[in-house]
Amino acid sequence: MRLYRQKEMANTLTRLIFLLFVSLQIQASNPIDWIEEENAAIALNNLTLYSDSSFSGRTVAFYKEKSLFKVIRKTASFYEDDAQKQLFRWFQVETPDHRIGWIFGNDLAVMEQAYRVPKTLKGYYKREKYFPNHFGNAKIWVASMEGKDLLSDRKRLKPSYREEYLIFTNRDLISDFILITTYNLYGASSLKEIQLKDITGNGTRDLVVETEYFETGTTKANRDVEIYSFQQNQLEKIFEESISLEMQGRKRSPCGFKHVSIQPQTIRVEYIDFTDCNKGSETISWQISSTQEYCVDFVTYTYTWNQDNQKFDLLYAPTRSKVSGRLIFPDTWMRDQPGNYGRRKLTLQYAEVVNVKELVSNDDTAQNDWFLIEIDNGDTGYIPANALMLRQTVHAGIINAYYNGQTQTNRKFVELENF
Repeated sequence: MRLYRQKEMANTLTRLIFLLFVSLQIQASNPIDWIEEENAAIALNNLTLYSDSSFSGRTVAFYKEKSLFKVIRKTASFYEDDAQKQLFRWFQVETPDHRIGWIFGNDLAVMEQAYRVPKTLKGYYKREKYFPNHFGNAKIWVASMEGKDLLSDRKRLKPSYREEYLIFTNRDLISDFILITTYNLYGASSLKEIQLKDITGNGTRDLVVETEYFETGTTKANRDVEIYSFQQNQLEKIFEESISLEMQGRKRSPCGFKHVSIQPQTIRVEYIDFTDCNKGSETISWQISSTQEYCVDFVTYTYTWNQDNQKFDLLYAPTRSKVSGRLIFPDTWMRDQPGNYGRRKLTLQYAEVVNVKELVSNDDTAQNDWFLIEIDNGDTGYIPANALMLRQTVHAGIINAYYNGQTQTNRKFVELENF
């Protein structure tokens, strides 16, 4: 009897040890812990888990987009995708339901190590933020999908194809993500800034994201502003605006970019528009084929939050108005033609206010730009572009700095106000 009890106690102890081991294993497999350990990954699409690192391997299971995984290891080599256009690694992963298998890299974004996280995201990486609108507390992390294009040199160490994602995972292990940077043969985008503010007034913080994109071989920047909001446990894009400005025949506009003022439930956009004037405009008394004339207008429009469709709708369509400015140099000559060869018509005084009608350019350099202006008595003439400070526009200082050879690299074109 005594021996029987000892065996029972031994069996009970064995079962307890086994249960404790299983419990520890399950606890160690918690995806939230994977994020802390920096070995998490997320499905970018619905995907297949294979038994080995080959499409011919046995299918273990299927997983939906936004499923989480723990990365165990990856292949040293890159392999062709089904379309034979790109190369990716295979990743061995563990799933939340404790399966082990392999996933091809074009379906997977793997968590970035802390040292590789962009500076603009350092303050959010592995931090927890609260989103009241159903999503709750969420851990924020960064992951990337990397590969190579077959058109590029396969021996290059630096991947030629890259996408980076900002990911939110809540305590119920529900995740969502947004694309924040890209790098490929055709160009590269980067994250300029990200801010969390309650833009819609619904009590939860929204994501204001500004990105910048350069096409390969160019120095011209293109920028976009996007706003995302958590709605029913997923991120929805509620606003999108390109803030790049085009100017025919020029690499860039003196404005740089549109100015976007974001306030609670309201977004206001403004800029100075330089549009190609038709040759032979009645305001031009001369014609030189090498010049370009631009009509100058102040443009503004406003969006407002629509609670019914959960989007920002256009409240006021773009309106155009004339532009005025004041002289910033004393004794500025107004000439009958653009350029120092033009006949002097009269002298303008410091701080004198004039109306701006056109911008005339001889080439793609700021030094050869002249404004066609109109003074109080209706007379018109030309002054150097750097002699004028435009009025009643946030771009006044930017344009003046452009024409005086100054750079404003830290200038903010997207501003959040009254929060």
